[in-house]
Amino acid sequence: MTEEAGGLLDAVGLLPAGRVRWGEPIPCDKAGVYLVEIPALYSIAPIDTKAVAGWLERVPKLQLDGRRPTPREVAARLGKFWLASRSVVYIGRTTAPLAERIAAFYATPLGDRSPHAGGHWIKTLRLLRECWVSWAIAVDPFASEDELLTRFAATVSPPEAAALFDPEHVLPFANLEDAHKVRKRHGMRYQRAQ
Repeated sequence: MTEEAGGLLDAVGLLPAGRVRWGEPIPCDKAGVYLVEIPALYSIAPIDTKAVAGWLERVPKLQLDGRRPTPREVAARLGKFWLASRSVVYIGRTTAPLAERIAAFYATPLGDRSPHAGGHWIKTLRLLRECWVSWAIAVDPFASEDELLTRFAATVSPPEAAALFDPEHVLPFANLEDAHKVRKRHGMRYQRAQ
């Protein structure tokens, strides 16, 4: 468990239950929260333009600022949500068993609606296979996710938050909305296949 993931969980009173590399199964049949982390800090977003190109091919209606973008334009916009000082790039929750939810997250292709399309921006990272997934059992996963996202935002410096494309909604890179369904303003529409 990295200092950031462990610190976030500790700050909201949750006990870390485990950690695996992206793609490895989670041995947990309880509900809870999970955090995805990059292996090291990067000053710019490590976006895989080939993955973005595949996303655009899979979702031909995807728009950026009202028009069809190029892979470079999408990658550039994604980069404006990157927080160089943070290793946590996604925080999620589930009332289903963590093992099932995270397996669904792994299995959902970028651009597909199911089985788990939340946090799909994470699939644009070229270092995805090097990421870590940490989890904790939570009695109330919704409240725990909300606390984690609130704590995460509080740890981002005001200058770094102000530099984001949407400085009003400070969330981990791949979180597109907070626990109350308030969405980031990112200018993208039709991100998933119909």
